Amino acid sequence: MNTGRSSQRIAALVIAVAIFAQAAPALAEATIIDPKTWCGDFSRLVAEGKDAAIGEALHSGSLGNIDPAGALVALAPMTALVKSDKVNSVSFLAQKNYADAFERDWYMIVIGPKPTFLRCSFIRVSDDQWQLTDFDFNTSVDELPLP
Repeated sequence: MNTGRSSQRIAALVIAVAIFAQAAPALAEATIIDPKTWCGDFSRLVAEGKDAAIGEALHSGSLGNIDPAGALVALAPMTALVKSDKVNSVSFLAQKNYADAFERDWYMIVIGPKPTFLRCSFIRVSDDQWQLTDFDFNTSVDELPLP
């Protein structure tokens, strides 16, 4: 048995988990306390093309209602777009809160010279928790109208 190799693998796993937790603190936990922050962190994951983290974030953010594998299939066009050119920026665009029960947040990722618009939708499930119900993206802002 090669314990040196096992120790290296465990150390690599611990480092990977720590890096993910630092890179996306709002996504590392299943509880969404601030939808705008969660959507912003998620948009940055999308911009970085972190497929496994994207699937897990959608699964945990939706409280298990979004299948990670199915989400990655649905997001394949977005993933291809992000990988097609340099990501220049990720920007918050708008927030709309409806009676503190439903919220939508819009972000924009500029890929090369082209914008891609993202919209996260959430419902409040308790006094201190929100749940992701939907995530949309499109290259046309008319398809994801701002409030």
